[in-house]
Amino acid sequence: MHPLDREYFRRFTQDARAGGRSLSDHYLAIQRDHTGSDPSIRPQQELGLRLALAHIRPQDRCLLMGCGGGGEVRWFQAHGVGHLTGLDISPQHLAYCRRTYGIQTVQADMRRTGLPPCAFDVVIARQSIHHLFYPFEALEEFARIARRRVILISEPMRTALKQSLARLRRRRTISGANIYEYNFAPDDVHRYMAFNGFELRACARHVEAVQLPPWANRVLNLLPGLANRFTAVYERMEPVAQASSAESDRP
Repeated sequence: MHPLDREYFRRFTQDARAGGRSLSDHYLAIQRDHTGSDPSIRPQQELGLRLALAHIRPQDRCLLMGCGGGGEVRWFQAHGVGHLTGLDISPQHLAYCRRTYGIQTVQADMRRTGLPPCAFDVVIARQSIHHLFYPFEALEEFARIARRRVILISEPMRTALKQSLARLRRRRTISGANIYEYNFAPDDVHRYMAFNGFELRACARHVEAVQLPPWANRVLNLLPGLANRFTAVYERMEPVAQASSAESDRP
């Protein structure tokens, strides 16, 4: 381990204990007002969003997990998704989304939302759960509150190519912004969602490289072996009875 990384982890653990927080909660406190603050969606980032859009009905009530600065909110609204609620742990991000996009919001930890079971038709998360120490906790919560579908958009994949490039670049575990990135094996996510009662409806592995121009992303996406992201749609195996009108009005 790099000496600077060793010192970072030592101080991180000490600070978490001093604050009486778990490592996961301490990490969340560090990044809560920084991650997701950029509200822009670049053309290179639209592929995963378009794949997800094909599986959202106009009448679906959607909960956008880790909505941050609202880039996804703006994109979905522009493409006809009208029943959106944003959830984030940052009150600053939520205030911006309410003011700018006029949506309802929920301030909560996406691992423990406090929402009732099957509260929304579709639960959507884009590039958010990989920032958690234990992302599978969030998946379990998504499955609990989704009536029909859970959609994960553009989450990072663990690939041999990515690991090789990281070694060549001597990429550090911890970046200057103290941001941790979990890289998924999509098949593991599919199996975990099956344990939670959801089967895979669609999955696409794709390239998303914001440092490259859009045309370069289109070319790289012709080669599936270069994919660094995956977008997946999961559907509940056993349908849930339709909620009463009073229940359907809940946020």
